[in-house]
This record gives sequence, structure tokens and C-alpha cells, in this order.
Amino acid sequence: MLQQQNSPRAMVVVWLVVAGLAASLVGASPTSHGFDKAFHDFLYQHEYMGGAVAAIKDGRLLFADGFGKDRAGKQVTAHSKFHISSLAKSLTGVAIMRLVQEGRITLDDRVCTHFYHYKHLH
Repeated sequence: MLQQQNSPRAMVVVWLVVAGLAASLVGASPTSHGFDKAFHDFLYQHEYMGGAVAAIKDGRLLFADGFGKDRAGKQVTAHSKFHISSLAKSLTGVAIMRLVQEGRITLDDRVCTHFYHYKHLH
């Protein structure tokens, strides 16, 4: 997650997903091929104060690191916590589309199909 001053947060999610997928597709550590420099450049270009990133392949953590500083001026690490606020909407969208890709749900499913507490919403 990233802390920023004035860039759209949704772009960060897309960029991090693309970076993670690209690293997993080539089977290399994201630190190879100048990932650190690219991430620092991204933070600077979009006026982000700092961020943390992780790459996961087949359920295995390949890479996790923090970059820059948080709002209190402390160095960001892979374990730094961030308030995600409205970013949760973007993350939910990505998670739903992943379930669609896996064939576990469709975009036409009714809510009550998966959330039994809402069966009364036929």
C-alpha cells in the first residue's frame, strides 16, 4: 500500500498488480531488472511519500520491501501498516475479478447465492 499526497489510489493498485504479475510471469525476483529503481521513480513521479510492496507466486512470498517514509517520517518496511480507506473498493474489485477468472463466481450471480444471510433478497 502507498501513502500519497495527490495521485489517484486506484492507479497504485493497478501498478502493483501489474508489477507483481510481471515478476511472477518471468519467474524472477522483482528486485532483478531494476525493480527497486522503478518503484522509487514511481513514488517520486506521483508524489507518494512511501509504500510497501510484495510479490507472491503460487502462494509463496518472493519479495517484500518498504520504500520511502510514512507520514510520521519513519522508514517504511514490508511490515508497515497503512490506512487503506477507499482503496478497499479497488481491492474488492480485484478480488471479485480473480474469483471470476477462477470460475468460482460469475458477474451475473445473485448476492444470495454466495451470502446465505441475504436469501430473502430474491
